[in-house]
Amino acid sequence: MNKLSKFIERVLFDKLVIVCHCLELEHCETIVRNLFSIVAAIVSDEGVVQPQVMKSLGGYRYSVKLPLLEPIDWVRPVNGEPHLFIQVGPYAQNRPFIRFEFKGFPLNREHYYLARLWLEKIIPASAHFLLTSENMKVTTLDIALDLMVDINNICVNFASSQTSGVFFAKDGGIGTIILGNKKSGCRITAYDRTANCKAKNLPTDNEPETRIESQFKPNCKLSQLEKFINQHSYLKRIQVYDLMKLKILPTLPPHTLMAITAYGLKPALQRLPKDERRKMQSQLKKCVLLSLDDDAVKDVVMKELKKLRGLMSEHSGSKSAQAQKIRKMFRKQYGTITSKCE
Repeated sequence: MNKLSKFIERVLFDKLVIVCHCLELEHCETIVRNLFSIVAAIVSDEGVVQPQVMKSLGGYRYSVKLPLLEPIDWVRPVNGEPHLFIQVGPYAQNRPFIRFEFKGFPLNREHYYLARLWLEKIIPASAHFLLTSENMKVTTLDIALDLMVDINNICVNFASSQTSGVFFAKDGGIGTIILGNKKSGCRITAYDRTANCKAKNLPTDNEPETRIESQFKPNCKLSQLEKFINQHSYLKRIQVYDLMKLKILPTLPPHTLMAITAYGLKPALQRLPKDERRKMQSQLKKCVLLSLDDDAVKDVVMKELKKLRGLMSEHSGSKSAQAQKIRKMFRKQYGTITSKCE
């Protein structure tokens, strides 16, 4: 595999939301009972109370976070640590009965495999068909690229997007750049990850770091996710420019530079007449910091997708030493919690 650009620290899935439609009333009732059994065991083992573990959130009656490889705090918000957040019993009848979300990073295949074991304990064996890649639907996917550069030293553009916004930090510098509409198929968000880590008490080496998130709404079967990503060609639409090089362009009018600094590159370009915009875009080619549309980045994204096989029934029955090790670990750590599930 080609090496990633020296500016790219990592590429990973930062958020993944999957839903399952359960139509059989008997299955729905069993799922709720099993979730209550798990919560009761957590309450007994961890010395917490039920309202701290199970909550009503986001239009669902029952919401619970569950650990994967690492232990979690059942009461306080979990920042950065990989875990499974599952919701069942929507208030609205047209919503999927089961919604689960992977939070934290980085996620590996073992995390997805453990999530599968949790889901197999919550969902009765007669309804395990819900967990096939054909019946699981991906509604949200965030792909993150971490760049070892200061967000105030770059300009980010997202070709063909019609809306954008810049939010400033306490020190007056740029905190977040948003490109694209929230309801569109893909929206780009770039933010100061170093500042974000400090705010959430996450580990940071205090070096400048910018995260660029591609936020998708695939609404496709899990089995079709790789095809969705391959067809989207979103990487071609993201341009990252060196602001320092852009500032010394002799052809850049002072008022345009002021607009870029204050409002971001996208709105500054949109305000220019068409002929001037084309000239500007031609000049910008001299200021490209890095290309995200290269084989190295694509290879990493494809590797992230392959990790999802741990969640699929087509691969969950593996008899490999690693799979058996994960099952043994799950029984050892969570056997008492899941023993009363039907």
